This record gives sequence, structure tokens and C-alpha cells, in this order.
Amino acid sequence: MKKYHWLLPLVYLLFTACRSDVTNPTTIIDQATAQLSESGVNCIAIDGNAIYAGTKSDGVFLSTDNGKTWVKRNKGLVSNSNVSAISISGNDIFIGTVLGVYHSTDSGKHWTPKPIINLYYGSFYVNAIGIKGNSIFTSINSGVFLSTDNGNSWTKKSYGQMTIPYSIAFFNDNIFLAGANFGIYRSSDNGNNWVQALGKGITITSPNMIVANQNTLFASNYYGVYTSTDNGDNWTKKNSATTMTDVRAIAFSGNTVIAGSYGDGIFVSKDNGETWTARELGIGNRFITSLGMSGNNLYIGTDGAGVFRANVSDL
Repeated sequence: MKKYHWLLPLVYLLFTACRSDVTNPTTIIDQATAQLSESGVNCIAIDGNAIYAGTKSDGVFLSTDNGKTWVKRNKGLVSNSNVSAISISGNDIFIGTVLGVYHSTDSGKHWTPKPIINLYYGSFYVNAIGIKGNSIFTSINSGVFLSTDNGNSWTKKSYGQMTIPYSIAFFNDNIFLAGANFGIYRSSDNGNNWVQALGKGITITSPNMIVANQNTLFASNYYGVYTSTDNGDNWTKKNSATTMTDVRAIAFSGNTVIAGSYGDGIFVSKDNGETWTARELGIGNRFITSLGMSGNNLYIGTDGAGVFRANVSDL
């Protein structure tokens, strides 16, 4: 997870006042408690009616009433934990922190460390966690690691320039990594071998994230959103007609794609990324860090204003 400095409030207000590309304003309600509404939210994960939010300095919060109320779930974590990633598989919840990976089997009531540091040196900050079957992939600043025993042991699966992956995705039996230092890589053998998915015509430099929807891969960087339908062999830029930059989160509802920009707010595409429209949702904070979908509800994590909820059909 990248670290960024806050913009001065005056700069933010001037930027907000100068926006002219926002259409169809929709007001949404901040569903967070006062404590969570002041938090920087790094990530959101949803499992049934359980919504988990990982914060920059308050650990993990859980809501089971569509975000109306939140409770802390930090037993076993260090104080003021920075939770950078959450991934759920059945009853198993894995989170990433500045101190490595933690595991819970009781909806976050208790957390147990699953250390990678016993075997490998370097930064322990977890950038991403991805789960497919019994394979748990996690990335820290010194590379990508795989566990097939619920995090009890780890094997390094990235080498050379493949350091600091920010995002992990699974698509067409392939594993994809996206990271600022190396671009996008894919593996078809559970991480044993990797090839660079450079793309023809467009090279995606310094990607923030990669995610799959139906038959399309989406990747993002500071310059916007790109798609591929052939496992990353070719990429197409999809936001040339908008001011959308620095996309940190993407969520899907059928062919509707929602992109969260760190500085430009929310953008919506109704045609799987072909065209985009900026949406003014009444949040008051355009620094979007994370998105989560549950039915027709979109949950929006922000840097410093907690979590918001919107109805996708209203976007």
C-alpha cells in the first residue's frame, strides 16, 4: 500500500469548487459512527451481511446493519493497527498489517498472527492478500508469498524486479500481480513461473491495482483505467474523455463499473468501462481508497471521512 501526504485544506476546497465535469448529483448518507467517520479507510471486504473496514490507525471495524453502526474487532492486534488488506474465504478472514498477516475464524473477534518474517527479512507491510481455493497469496514489500496451510507456512513466489506488488487478481486460471516497481505479471502455475503482461501498444506503468469482472481484466494507475480481454496481452485505455486520475478502487455490479479516484471522487460506467461519468454523491471527500459491493449497496471508503453507502441503481 502506498503512503501519501494530505493535501492542504485550502487546496482541496479550491479543487472541489473548480470541478465542472460532475453530473447527476446524488446525496448519500454517511452510515459510519463518529469514530469510524474520522478514520482513514484502507480497505473494505464484505461477507454476507458482514462489512469489514480496515483503517489506517484504528484496526478493523465490523458492521452487520448495512453500515449504520460499527464495532471494533481488534483483539490480538497491536494498538492503532494499520490494516491494509482484507480477504475472506468461508470462515477464514485474513488481514494485512504493517506487522504482517493475521487470521481469524470467528468474524474478527480474535486475531492470530501468521508470520512470514520467521523465514524472510525485509519490510513486513502487507500490500495485498488474494485467496483461491487453499492457496493464499500475500505481498509484502520484499515480494509475493504463498501459503497452502492457512498461513502456517509461507513460500516465496516472486523474484528479481517483482517487488512491492500492490494488487493480486485471479482470472482465467491465471494469477495476476500489479505493482509500481514492475508493472503487471501473470502466472498459470500457482506462482511457480511468471511472465510480464506488458500488452501491445500500451504499457501500463506504475499500476495501482488489477481486478477481474466477467471476461474483462481491469487495471488502473495514476492516468486512469485500462482493460484487457486476452489475459493482459493487449490493453486499452478506457478513460480518455474524463478527468479521472489515480484510481485506487474498482467495483462491479453486472455491466456497471464504479471507479474510485484518489482526488477526483467517484466515476461510473454503465457499459463495462467503455464510457464514464463523474458522480457527485455528497460525500465531501474525493479521496477514495476502497469500494465494496453488497447487493445493490455500494460502500465507499475514504481517506479521513470513514465509509459511505450508496444505492447502485441511483448512480
